[in-house]
Amino acid sequence: MKNVKEKLIKYWERKERSMEQYPEGKKNFFGQCFGALEFAMAEIDDWDAENELIDLWNNEWRPRLEAKVYDLL
Repeated sequence: MKNVKEKLIKYWERKERSMEQYPEGKKNFFGQCFGALEFAMAEIDDWDAENELIDLWNNEWRPRLEAKVYDLL
């Protein structure tokens, strides 16, 4: 699970940089981040590990990326 979580975070970091470089695609990059979360959860197939990823998304990454998408920073 740790490896999947680390890879997911790295992916989100890349998409966050893409939002800064290509602001016209911010909403698409956000959707890709959510899709990556769904894919990771399907691959893990472990309720506790999935909940950990959901918490990471809801408490840290979703608000962080939404702020960039909707220029809340």
